[in-house]
Amino acid sequence: MVVSADEVSTTAFKRFSSNEAGSNAPYLAITYNYPPGIANSITTLPKNGGYVNTTTPTLEGTFYDNDAGTVGEIQYNLNHADGTSLDVHLGSAVPIDARSKWTVPASDNLTDGTTYQWWARAYDGIDYGLPTPNRTFTVDTTPPSTPNGQQLDPPRPRPVV
Repeated sequence: MVVSADEVSTTAFKRFSSNEAGSNAPYLAITYNYPPGIANSITTLPKNGGYVNTTTPTLEGTFYDNDAGTVGEIQYNLNHADGTSLDVHLGSAVPIDARSKWTVPASDNLTDGTTYQWWARAYDGIDYGLPTPNRTFTVDTTPPSTPNGQQLDPPRPRPVV
């Protein structure tokens, strides 16, 4: 770490040298890295409070990073309704502005009629971004029944008078 005696002064500097200055001079390299994120958290699926008709839903979000040329993933954290962890997994690796997806495996044993929590955060191979707020979805694999067990007739067109 390089620290000046006065970090406010613009006239302070440090000079470096080495015994190998002629053939292997020291240098300072600076790498900037911005933490990644999930573009507009509204783009995450399933929608907060929504229903899915499968026990293996696909969670997805749009990856973004201010570092040009970055490829990244979104880490998905799936929890039971009480907040206890069920699974944590990185989604597909994608370029900026593409959707990173992860399909919940059947081995996670999601149950019909049960609500689950999930949240996500982007990962660019170096840093994790800020997490999204908790979201929920409910598994509903039971198709709706017809009233009184009868088939509904489609609406009939009105005669033109």
